[in-house]
Amino acid sequence: MTAVKRSMLLLALAACGAGDQGDAPLGPGGDGAGPPTGAGGQTCAVQVVLPRDPEPVASATTPVMVRAVVSEAPGTLHFQWQVRRDGTTIATTVQTSDGSQVSFLAPIAGVYDVRLDVLGALTGCPTVIQAVNVDAPDAVSAPYRIRVAPGLDAPAAPFETTTTIRGGATRQLGPLTAPPSVPIDFHVVAAATGAAVPALVHLIPLGAAFPDPGVANEAFSDAAGRVELRAPSGLADAIVVPVQPGLAAQRFTRVQPGAIFALTAATLTGSVRDPGGAPLAGAKVQLAVDGLPSSLATTASNGTFTVFAEAAAGQTLTLEVTPPAASGLPRLTATSSKLDVTAPLQIAYGANLTRRDLAGLVVTRDGAPLPRARLTVVGAIGAGGTVTTGGPPVVATGEVVLGAT
Repeated sequence: MTAVKRSMLLLALAACGAGDQGDAPLGPGGDGAGPPTGAGGQTCAVQVVLPRDPEPVASATTPVMVRAVVSEAPGTLHFQWQVRRDGTTIATTVQTSDGSQVSFLAPIAGVYDVRLDVLGALTGCPTVIQAVNVDAPDAVSAPYRIRVAPGLDAPAAPFETTTTIRGGATRQLGPLTAPPSVPIDFHVVAAATGAAVPALVHLIPLGAAFPDPGVANEAFSDAAGRVELRAPSGLADAIVVPVQPGLAAQRFTRVQPGAIFALTAATLTGSVRDPGGAPLAGAKVQLAVDGLPSSLATTASNGTFTVFAEAAAGQTLTLEVTPPAASGLPRLTATSSKLDVTAPLQIAYGANLTRRDLAGLVVTRDGAPLPRARLTVVGAIGAGGTVTTGGPPVVATGEVVLGAT
């Protein structure tokens, strides 16, 4: 080997070394093809890196530096660079004798796509396309939560991540990697008959709270009552809400693959009375027990209702009563953990509620009537009614929401 050839080989090998610890690989990138494999199982690996801190800021005078790091690529390497922004080619300047580092000016903030082709390696190297974020000067940063919900047929569970995003320009956030997950299959049946039940199954990661468990991870059971979802650890709690009437929604804890969710016909009953003490028919009533929703019921002519829900002493019970639109009454809401769930719920509107007729009011603009204007009347009532089950009453707040044209 001549002295010239030997020096060229040493230069090529030097270009194949790992990058400095002060450099950061850019992402996402790659042309979608896996790296070629040469003789002896060697695989060429290519990265484009730039200084880790600070991130490049748009400037007409201060260039952005990028550098190639190549490994497992014996041979005499040649580096071909191309930088583009919004389809426009940006001029590059070679910074090293071997061409492994270049710079470019980025006077406009945004995403610059850097393409690198490494030629001359005996194993062959993949083309790498990396995105470089160039920040706007004095841009403000803010943290954001990103929720990802893969398709039901994807081998990944929904997940959430946080990232800091700088304003002032378009940014490439990089790849979001789904954490490992385990498939869990269930069967939903009726406890009394064992028949399959159509239901919505919502998985909640262990340690999360309901009704805000974070990332939605839910699916409907099929005709056989079967549903499959994924969980990061293979263990989770599940909320099962039946679609067919006559069964109560239930929460199951620490469920495992192959679990059978047997739903019961547990009920809660009660009645609703208007401010004069008369039964209120046609009111919509729905409860939630520790955040788990009941079925929706409509009061009968005698003001009574029955909802399907499971409840135990000490659980937090939230109820909502939506009166008939023509009644002019407010919607009632009450929450308590001290109601006796074994006794009927007695819901009564406050006797001091007085209805006012707003008909005849005129909406004007600059003194002239304003036809076809849409308006909403909203009002809050601190004590709109009470809820009792034999013990001390629980105050229900009222809310008036009326619309007109």
